[in-house]
Amino acid sequence: MNSKEVHRGELILDSFKDLAEKSKNGDGKAFAEIFSYYSRDLFRFAYYRLGNKEDAEDAVQGAVLTAFTHIKDLRDCSVFKSWLFKILSNICKSYYISPKSAPSVPLEDVENTLRDENASVSAGGSEIADLLSALSPEDRSVVLLSAVGGYKSGEIAEILGCPPSTVRSKLSRSLAKLRKELTL
Repeated sequence: MNSKEVHRGELILDSFKDLAEKSKNGDGKAFAEIFSYYSRDLFRFAYYRLGNKEDAEDAVQGAVLTAFTHIKDLRDCSVFKSWLFKILSNICKSYYISPKSAPSVPLEDVENTLRDENASVSAGGSEIADLLSALSPEDRSVVLLSAVGGYKSGEIAEILGCPPSTVRSKLSRSLAKLRKELTL
């Protein structure tokens, strides 16, 4: 951002609100700037959730299009990130009907896609990707929104439409399962 400090978790609030307000008033460049900040996290979330690059790209594209066409409906610009992830989460849910029909993510595809996205894959990255694909789609969403999106349980609950206590228990159970598998 132009001479504005950028933090990994969030844009400086004033800069972000300014861009969101400009976006609401039809400024496509401001919307593109906000989106570019979140694009990698959105893609990673969709990729781990859906299991392949093409579906993830389509889901992100659909989320961006939906957000852009409905940004005037956004009442509080400070929740733009949560709003965008909620749109993406709903689009990802529409790709399959039941949790059992959700695809698993092939290990090679995860490594190749992350490399294609100029992301570094550590030696343990493959193992983590494999473990994530073993979680149910709902549990994977909770873990990804927490780890990739940086959301707290209340925000994840709002995005997924469930109580914060459910999010906390799913996150705790999922992380315990991942830890147990890593120690085997």
